[in-house]
Amino acid sequence: MARRAIVIGLDAMSPKLTLRFAKEGILPNIKKLMDKGVFAKALPCYPVWTPTNWTTIATGAYPGTHGIFMWGTHKPGRAQEEQGGRQAVSSSLCEAEYIWEAAARAKKKTVLFYFLGYPQTTDKAIHVDWFMNPGGYYFELCPAACYTNQDTVGERLSFQPSTGWRSLPKDSTKPLEARIQVVPRSGGTGPTYELLLTGAKGRYDRVLISKEKDSDKAATLRMGEWSEWLYEEFRLDQGTVKAPVRFKLVELSEDGRRLRLYRSQVYPLEGFTVPAGLARTLTKRFGPYLNEGVGEAFYRGWIDWETLEEEYRYQIKWIGAASKYLMESTSATLYFNHWHFLDLLQHYCLGKVDPVGGEFDPSEADEAWDRLRRGYALADMLVGELASIADEDTLAIVVSDHGNSPNRKRVSLVNLFLDKGWMHASPGPDGKMRLDPAKSKAFINSLHIYINLKGREPAGIVPPEEYESLRNEIVRTLRDLRDPADGGPAIFLAVKKEEAGFMGMWGEGVGDIIFVYSPGHAWSGPEVLRLGERRTIFPSGGANHGPQPPWTETETSSNYATLIMAGPGIRAGKVRQDSEPSIALVDLVPTICHVLGLPLPQQSQGRVLQELLEGGSATKPRPPVPNLILPATPPRKAATKFKGDVTDEA
Repeated sequence: MARRAIVIGLDAMSPKLTLRFAKEGILPNIKKLMDKGVFAKALPCYPVWTPTNWTTIATGAYPGTHGIFMWGTHKPGRAQEEQGGRQAVSSSLCEAEYIWEAAARAKKKTVLFYFLGYPQTTDKAIHVDWFMNPGGYYFELCPAACYTNQDTVGERLSFQPSTGWRSLPKDSTKPLEARIQVVPRSGGTGPTYELLLTGAKGRYDRVLISKEKDSDKAATLRMGEWSEWLYEEFRLDQGTVKAPVRFKLVELSEDGRRLRLYRSQVYPLEGFTVPAGLARTLTKRFGPYLNEGVGEAFYRGWIDWETLEEEYRYQIKWIGAASKYLMESTSATLYFNHWHFLDLLQHYCLGKVDPVGGEFDPSEADEAWDRLRRGYALADMLVGELASIADEDTLAIVVSDHGNSPNRKRVSLVNLFLDKGWMHASPGPDGKMRLDPAKSKAFINSLHIYINLKGREPAGIVPPEEYESLRNEIVRTLRDLRDPADGGPAIFLAVKKEEAGFMGMWGEGVGDIIFVYSPGHAWSGPEVLRLGERRTIFPSGGANHGPQPPWTETETSSNYATLIMAGPGIRAGKVRQDSEPSIALVDLVPTICHVLGLPLPQQSQGRVLQELLEGGSATKPRPPVPNLILPATPPRKAATKFKGDVTDEA
């Protein structure tokens, strides 16, 4: 029996890419765990979405039980747009007990690092940061930024001849000045910096950054250099907050016409943990904390890959050191971490490397493969930092919530429903067309279709006596929808809500109809009205996971999740093959509880993965027995019947 468990959550980690890169030798820490324990593809719950499956990982419950069956949830009687998307991974919407709540009943502590399940529901859970949604950071003061004199990216700088600067070198090249303000995301004021662009011998080669026009008090950056952390005050509505700021000069041409100055994401020095005072302890010990805002900065063209890696290496080292300190100082039994970069990376890169994808281009594939490898190498670095916490009594787990698969087509059910008269659009104040829910018979919320039923919806227009016939018509239309390019179905599955139990979907908030896109097909929303796109099905690139079946796979990619387990009681060197019985994410919590001797969460619905345990098996162990030979049955005449079940035959 294990004494504790370390669960390393790598969002969207693909089992196919993991095996590929481990074989190539670029994932030494992950490969070490695989060799010591087991590797398996795991079936996510539908929809194959981040909030749905991390909640399943944390509770061992299906979406119909824990209630997170979209980016949030929907309750009858509320407006269609009220789905609580920003609360999708919070404890306020989850209707099932978390594993750390069950552990608390046994007086065991848990450390949750950038994970879900907040606000705190037990004093036995320690939270460091809160995972809210991709690109949204709960405690972030300021998002990462890029200051530039170019038109294409970032915040525009306007340089002018400098005036009033003290202590300038005599040989300065035509010094130019600009000013930047660091503005808090939620309002208020932050520091203002004076910039001086200068150099020598007629060439610009440095930028000075200072709170006042004095070069002796300025940070001097040449291309590729970082500033020290600058500790500043931010004045917010709730008071004054102290936070660190740092810059990197990413680009500077000799003529000064191309400049990019990157600023890291700004997090406060305290207040991003529960208990609140813990954050100050961590930042004093390990320095300023950064989350994952750098990923978006790269794909906006603000920074190069080298800068991205520098930011992530800093963050990973911080997470490793802080996690080790917390596990030792609190004697916690459970640790859960969430890291989201692989999902962002695959959304951008996977469609460029998978020949099945709609944007596959052999001329771009090498660069995309390189970024995937380097991104997975960063994930492996994180695994190495956190796995080092594990001793011989620790169960070490690496798990993802899903993978990714490439898109070929977009399917606009908005256009389809407008053509059928089930939805209505009208011009807004700016003259652009907008959906009008009050005049629509149905509305689409992710993969759920709700009938605008009188007596249930706030602006219901469909009489109860038409409810069933309208549902039948919509289901039939979805099932008949064909891709004009190849005649294949655009919708893999469409069922009424009372038929969706096999998908893990039930409860009053699910849609009247639930549907699944066919592999390679993904959603589009009301944006088609603004874009002037009138087709129902049209070409698309990129990669996705949410709209397609959980088992969607290609030769390159997979929607399955990844599960790696090593430690006490776990079989060694086992790689699960596709032909073996399925492992599901809903099974992780029961297995952890079994290995650690913890009580199950009260709504847990998975099974213990006996086949991954020492001495366990997925098949019934028994001694060999002879085949039973039955005596021959004399034939008899019977009337000809349709062949069906054997009980139907004479």
